Amino acid sequence: MSTLTVELNRESPHDVSVASTFSTETRFTIELVNTGEPIHVHLHLDDTLSRVAALATNNHFLGRKETVTVEIPVSPRKEPTSGRLKIVTGHGSEIAYTTITVSPPATGTQRVAVDEKLSQPKPKPNPDPEPSVLTVLSNQLSNQSALTVLFAVFAVLLALGIGLSIGDPLVLVGSLVVIIGAVGAIVIANSW
Repeated sequence: MSTLTVELNRESPHDVSVASTFSTETRFTIELVNTGEPIHVHLHLDDTLSRVAALATNNHFLGRKETVTVEIPVSPRKEPTSGRLKIVTGHGSEIAYTTITVSPPATGTQRVAVDEKLSQPKPKPNPDPEPSVLTVLSNQLSNQSALTVLFAVFAVLLALGIGLSIGDPLVLVGSLVVIIGAVGAIVIANSW
């Protein structure tokens, strides 16, 4: 993949240094190299160049001494296409252009060497051993679910202890409500 290097802040603030021409056959990258203080950069492909290439993002911010790589995909074509890339810094105070030529890929019979190992099937990997019950439970219960279960068990034991020690039917009914609520909380916690 070809790379077009753009140096920023080299000579002075907002300075742009780039080759006047660039040629490629395939997708390419624009490497924005900031040699100074933080800077905003705007990239723009002219109409002709944007027919065969595309910028995903036009505006870029580079921190101090930062390098950013911008990938430019190129669509297939039969004829060479030339256009200009505009590079703007300092909110328009500095503008630089480079002419980019995108040529069709070279044709010819290119042979690709293929290793004989590729024609043989790959051995099947050993199946993973069955996980233990503890592993399955720990995977299913998150920390929050485990805390809910612990709280519910505590509430059930407390309600049973109080209900049985007092022996009043109204207290036993209250204990049953707490038990039903705790079981419901456990079910809801495990279903999420």
